[in-house]
Amino acid sequence: MAIGLMGGGPVYGQMVVDAVMGIADSTDFVVLDDFQNFSQIDNSGNMVLDGDGVNENSGVINNTGSFGVGGDWTNLGTFNGTNGEFIILGSGNQTINNRDQGLGNLVVDGDGNKLLDNNTTADTVDFRFGIVTLAAGDSLIINGAALGGSDLSYLDGILYQRGTGMKFYPIGKGSTYAPVTLVDVMGINPLIGMEMFEPNTNSPTPDSTLIGVSPIRYWELTLVSGSFDSSVIVLPTINENLDRSALPNLNPINTNVEAAVVAEANDPSGPFTDIGVSTQLGDLIDGEITSERAARLRFFAIALAPRVPEEGVLFIPSAFAPSALNPEDQVFKIYGEKLSAENFRLRIFDKWGLLVFETDDFVEANTIGWNGQKNNTGAEMPTGVYTYTVDGQFDIGVTIDQVGTVILLR
Repeated sequence: MAIGLMGGGPVYGQMVVDAVMGIADSTDFVVLDDFQNFSQIDNSGNMVLDGDGVNENSGVINNTGSFGVGGDWTNLGTFNGTNGEFIILGSGNQTINNRDQGLGNLVVDGDGNKLLDNNTTADTVDFRFGIVTLAAGDSLIINGAALGGSDLSYLDGILYQRGTGMKFYPIGKGSTYAPVTLVDVMGINPLIGMEMFEPNTNSPTPDSTLIGVSPIRYWELTLVSGSFDSSVIVLPTINENLDRSALPNLNPINTNVEAAVVAEANDPSGPFTDIGVSTQLGDLIDGEITSERAARLRFFAIALAPRVPEEGVLFIPSAFAPSALNPEDQVFKIYGEKLSAENFRLRIFDKWGLLVFETDDFVEANTIGWNGQKNNTGAEMPTGVYTYTVDGQFDIGVTIDQVGTVILLR
């Protein structure tokens, strides 16, 4: 027997379907209590289950419309979700078990935790509201695209996507939303999973290109099938503390310019290698970093790297003390990167404008500097403020004409 539902949209309490049911496009069909299907439902309209729903062993549901569930959902029979929407819309925790049959276009739009209890496949997933988790050993595979994603809606676990091109992963862990974008996946029919972990308890080690690696979190790429060649990767920055004191296994790299970068490794303990650069420093909050080069390995983290701007850099200390414990603080030196040795001159004057030190050699100014004596060999100059002038140019031709002051402490 076929039941045709047209027009205003019937509302039922508990419902058991044991006959073939067709639902027309214009119908809003609501079941307020539990639902069981032993027969066939062809839904091209809007069907909503407020309570728990079970598609029994003999049940067949062909959904090309909208199929919403407000309670737990169990599919023991056949669910064909091609071109339709499967909406998880309950206001509390829900368990969805669809027996690894395609849901079509999955929409997560209800508060609470949404547990996918069995392998789940969807053409698209739209994360609007609600946190999705996976039962142990199960997976969520998206054949098309992942949409949405926010602090209020993401997958807590590993999310798989199929294919090449741009792939967005709205993933997180616990209360942290930490999405990843693979900008341009290159390979042959890859099925790639991404998952975030925090903290990194492996005490990550930097290679020689990095100062240190953040232990706050890391991301893992898993290739299930096909081939993955490379992709530029975008990682979020969420309260990333890149102060040297917060980083384990530091490399003793002396640099005046540092940058946050994307780093990759074959193991969460490292060694991690620099593959990208950002101009942000220190505590990185609610931003993102795009790798400069394509990612090719399995584990990714945010790290601190030495950086030199393309145009070069000049750094001049504001004070020095010949009695300081650190030898680098005992003299006044000029530090620079991509600085031309030609046409360089450093001059230092006392408060009366008398010249107390001068050099035309950048190497001398950078390695020997001024030691606080007149011409470096004469009388000791007293504590005070001294004026310096630096003239020169960077390798790209930009001229330097800088005047400043330095404090000599004794």
